[in-house]
Amino acid sequence: MTKILFATGHYYKELGGSYEAIGSTAYNLQKNGMHVKLIDFFNGEVNKNIDISKVLENIDIVHYFGAWTWPHYFFTKKCFNLKKKIIITPMGTFEPWSLSQKKFKKKLALFFYQKSILKKADIVHCTSEDEEDNIKKLDPKIKTLYIPHGSSGTTFKKTKISNPNNKKALFFSRIHYKKGLDLLLRAWSEAELKNWELYIYGPDGDGSIVQNKKFVYENNLSSKVFFKEPIYSYAEKKKLFEKFDMFLLPSRNENFGLSVAEALRHSLPVLTNINVPWKDIKKFNAGWYIDSQYSSLKKTLIDIDKISDENLLKKSINAYNLSKEYEWEKIINRYNEMYNNLNKLKKI
Repeated sequence: MTKILFATGHYYKELGGSYEAIGSTAYNLQKNGMHVKLIDFFNGEVNKNIDISKVLENIDIVHYFGAWTWPHYFFTKKCFNLKKKIIITPMGTFEPWSLSQKKFKKKLALFFYQKSILKKADIVHCTSEDEEDNIKKLDPKIKTLYIPHGSSGTTFKKTKISNPNNKKALFFSRIHYKKGLDLLLRAWSEAELKNWELYIYGPDGDGSIVQNKKFVYENNLSSKVFFKEPIYSYAEKKKLFEKFDMFLLPSRNENFGLSVAEALRHSLPVLTNINVPWKDIKKFNAGWYIDSQYSSLKKTLIDIDKISDENLLKKSINAYNLSKEYEWEKIINRYNEMYNNLNKLKKI
């Protein structure tokens, strides 16, 4: 049996989508009969001192999630020295917006080591076609493969609007500048929605929750916009998602957007933009897939405030149908094929 090692620099629930994606992938591969072990170098509280050479003993394929960090550099270097087959899933770390953050440092890192790591990897696994295109722009010689994240857990097919007299919208994500919550709150205020309430669930990822709460208070939104404590368990999330009528993620950058898949699975039509690689939302009429201009976000919210229950329910049903395209049962064989084909190759 092929022995696969999942490795990542940071792994704890407050990371949101990346934590869910790595854990879900490992779980579903094991469920499908694959031998998978998972290690991380920081669990949110302590840095771990790991004997990398020992961990790599009897491992056939290393699958590393993330980039840029020192664990990523030292771990992949050790894998190359030991001639281990290696897959890297960048998790969106080479998307244009991400590269624009700490731009000078990342340019230096790309020049001195990061691009070299990507070129040496046997496969750079991309979770969207957009991410694959952006990786190829760094160097067309990088060997890429596109496989989306799978979606799992209980589905909920909506048969009626949950809150016909006072509809509820959900923002469920890390509260971070990248996620565009500041833009959403500004648009929500200026659009003056009368028929909707907005609920915000998520851990503070960069300290911006303070500014966002201040905006809500100063713009008299406290009776329509509510901040709630983050929720992590599947059972609690299921109960929560079933109570809402729409999901919002006006992000500045996503390589996949696992929370979008989760929302669709619970019949929630999604409002997001072209920075999030979910163009099928438009194809399936499963929500609103808009450009990244602030004016488009504001106008769309104004239109949503007037939507009929009938049209909203149609979008809800379409959202559920779209989620079926990303079920693990449809995705898992592509992962198996990736590992099995790589394992057959002789490492030079």
